[in-house]
Amino acid sequence: NIDSARSQFPIIGKEITHEYKSRFGDESSPLLANRLEKLLSEIRDISFTVFLENSSGSVHLSPATFSIFPFEEKEDFSSLKEALNYFLRKKFTLESAFSKKKIILKFIEKELAKLAQRLNSIKTRLDRGNREAEYNKTANLLLINIYKAKHGANNVDVEDIYDENKIISIKLDPKLSAKKNVDIYFDKSKNERISYAKAVEMKKKAEIDFYKMKEYQLKAEQAVLIDEYLEIIKDLKIKMDDGYKQKDDLKIKFKHYIVDEKYHVFVGKDSQNNDLLTTKFAKQNDYWFHARSVSGSHVVLRIDNTKEAVPKTVLKKTASLAAFHSKAKTAGMVQVSYTFKKYVVKKKGMEAGKVSLLKEDVLIVKPELPSGCVYVSNE
Repeated sequence: NIDSARSQFPIIGKEITHEYKSRFGDESSPLLANRLEKLLSEIRDISFTVFLENSSGSVHLSPATFSIFPFEEKEDFSSLKEALNYFLRKKFTLESAFSKKKIILKFIEKELAKLAQRLNSIKTRLDRGNREAEYNKTANLLLINIYKAKHGANNVDVEDIYDENKIISIKLDPKLSAKKNVDIYFDKSKNERISYAKAVEMKKKAEIDFYKMKEYQLKAEQAVLIDEYLEIIKDLKIKMDDGYKQKDDLKIKFKHYIVDEKYHVFVGKDSQNNDLLTTKFAKQNDYWFHARSVSGSHVVLRIDNTKEAVPKTVLKKTASLAAFHSKAKTAGMVQVSYTFKKYVVKKKGMEAGKVSLLKEDVLIVKPELPSGCVYVSNE
């Protein structure tokens, strides 16, 4: 069957295996080779489609004839290169948005649980009722009969003038005087009034907060764009420290490229934006690039794994981007300085976009958008 064929020929990807099963089932067949050849020919000869599923944050690239991927939107391409570029852009933006969505929904879920617990606690308090009148009545009866309350007694029997002069027993604190016991009951009456009124107000506020949070939950579930998620994050004051750093929100402010399907490169748009990129966004071990002796954009190559060496080809492609985004864009070959961001300093009083380098290396490259470099839109 197809699984056995894949074990013998690992080049057959799992997507091909799934598509085969979707079309022909999982049973062994003498037609397996012919069917597999047909699938492979579709990859070679047929147009490509990018399938998008915003609700799950998934994006897939496959031949247009494949039907194994669930989708909410799709885009068809006659060129594999165009399809791949679109796929990489959408994969980054969609996955970035979906990661925010997960964090937001997790935060909202926790807040709703807290609010539900608070409402249950308040309900328990309100269900006990308001005993203000009861304590006030007891205090007045004890005050009227204060001469009967003996010091050291645990209780005193009095006539309830508010209820047909029935005899009732009032508990006392034997360590306190009769007057102190009266004061305690009056205090209980006052505290009960305040406590009950406060619980009523807390219930109103908690209900408002609960339904408002439910509205944000619905808003987050229906959102698609990164800006929509950032607005919710701002409104709810969510601290994005759970697998996501707040400073990464800045990335949408810069030009963004993906090099060799892996490395993220960010380019400043103007002098102020260059400062933001270098001083606020770039991390200490990111690579920093700038065309030598000419004005141009600051360029940052994001390094997520400091233990993994960056290929020289990636450094050269990033340098080409730096040259391309400079006044030397039309030159034949350009010198580009590069170093780690930790060796780039912004001294007090420097003009916008100006920095000093404590260390630097130089690459000589052609100003261009190099092959394997895809521009990422954050829309």
